Amino acid sequence: MALSPNHAPIRIPNRIVFWIIVPVVGVGILFAKLFIRYTTPTLARQITDQIDSNLMLASELGLETCEDRFNYLLELRLENDLSMNAALKREALEEIISTTSAFRNIHALVIEDNRTIVESSQPLNQKTIAAFDLPLRTETVVSYRLLDRPVRMHYRFFPFWNWQIITYIEQQDYLGPVQLVERSIYFGTFGVLLLLTITLTVVFRKFVALPLKHLVAGTHAVAEGHYQALPERGNDEIGQLIYDFNQMIASLSAKDDELKKMLQEVRQTEERFRTLFESAPIGFALIETSGRILEANDAMYRLLGFKEDQTDGALRFKDYFYRTEDAERFGGELFKTPSLSKFECDLVRPDGQRWTARLTASSFTCLLYTSDAADDSVLV
Repeated sequence: MALSPNHAPIRIPNRIVFWIIVPVVGVGILFAKLFIRYTTPTLARQITDQIDSNLMLASELGLETCEDRFNYLLELRLENDLSMNAALKREALEEIISTTSAFRNIHALVIEDNRTIVESSQPLNQKTIAAFDLPLRTETVVSYRLLDRPVRMHYRFFPFWNWQIITYIEQQDYLGPVQLVERSIYFGTFGVLLLLTITLTVVFRKFVALPLKHLVAGTHAVAEGHYQALPERGNDEIGQLIYDFNQMIASLSAKDDELKKMLQEVRQTEERFRTLFESAPIGFALIETSGRILEANDAMYRLLGFKEDQTDGALRFKDYFYRTEDAERFGGELFKTPSLSKFECDLVRPDGQRWTARLTASSFTCLLYTSDAADDSVLV
């Protein structure tokens, strides 16, 4: 049943480069996936741990700033001085914002009484936030929805001014470095794999595929009878193969020249034999085991009483024995011995003339010659 066009068999390339590059690429992709799978989480965890450490450090520095300013008030015994309190609070807020700006993408927010925004490192249109419903202290970085945005944050509570000192980073900025590392690993790994594949393809094509292509073309030329050596190269496996091919070419070329010389000698011998065969005064014939004459010279046809153009191609030598028993005896003795000589018997011509012949034959050459026995003639 013929396949429909939609179900035609898939042709698999038969080039050796395909069967080398594909496994390499497959193993490379598998390695890349495993490398990404086990490397990315580790790097991502290091990045997020570093960001969390920065958040905690920034909030701790903010708390230390407030404690330093408050201790300064206590030393001066001005904790009840409202103007001095306001000035030192302003200094503390400015230092908290300045310290936080040293950390990439980390912002600071100071709120009072869990709702009122005292200061922010980001421009805000609002003065209050939803009630801060987290514990007063935390030892870890937490995920929270602050200012209607998902963030990762850390905070410290300064009870003397009733401040919550919050350092936070928006979720997209928190995950951005992780995603960048993931993309970098992906592109870097597959880029190296692509570069390796291209390099392997170029090297294989230059040092393996092209020499093999020339070698295949050389074998085709040898099949057509053209013995042409290939340019030799290094001592690697391909170079050794080309060297052996050139040695084979040289040997085949020498044997071909010798064979041509032998054929020329055979042709010359055949021409001499043909001349001898056709001009011999005695009869020569080449016959089958069935007795049909395949070829005979003019002397043979003359002795048998025929002209060559009078035969119909079905001439049988055994039909010219005068006695059937002579034909059977002749065939039997020739069967028992490779050659037979001076076998005398009576033959008969188409006009009925009976004559005596001396026959000589070889079962290997099936070559016969004959003449009248009166002339001491023989048949081979």
